Amino acid sequence: EANMVVPLHILYPGDEHHRIWIEEVVRVTPDGGEPFFSWGLDPLITV
Repeated sequence: EANMVVPLHILYPGDEHHRIWIEEVVRVTPDGGEPFFSWGLDPLITV
């Protein structure tokens, strides 16, 4: 439904060194969705 805020989780599978997990919160729009927060989709990398 338009203007709902929903979590979005995308997992690109791989081994323990080559997998990607994207978490985002989006606001639903008539054209799909737009990010709710400004942090973007750049990966968060821990060392």
